[in-house]
Amino acid sequence: MPPPPRRRRRRADDGIFLIPRNAPSVVPPPHATPARQTPEEIAKASAAKRPSPPGQPTKAAITVKLTLDRMTLERLIAQSLRREGSLVGLIQEILEKAAKP
Repeated sequence: MPPPPRRRRRRADDGIFLIPRNAPSVVPPPHATPARQTPEEIAKASAAKRPSPPGQPTKAAITVKLTLDRMTLERLIAQSLRREGSLVGLIQEILEKAAKP
C-alpha cells in the first residue's frame, strides 16, 4: 500500500489571507469596567434575595450561628426571661438597635 500523500503547508505568501492586507486595523473596544457599587447598594441587593417570613414581606429571614461565652449567654437568657420574651427576639432587638444610623 502506498503511503498517503503529504499535505502541503500553506504559507503566508500563497496568496490566501483571511484579512485583506489593506483592511484597516480594528482595535476592539476596551472592556467597560463595571460601575463600583456602594456597600449600601450591595446590601440592598443581597437583602432582596433573602426569603421573607410568611406574612411579613418587609422582613427577611436569615440564619445566624453564634458562639458565645457561657456567662454572656446566661446573661442574655436571663435578660430575655425578665422581658418575658425569647432569646431570639432579644438578639433580634439588639441587632436592630445596633444597625440604626
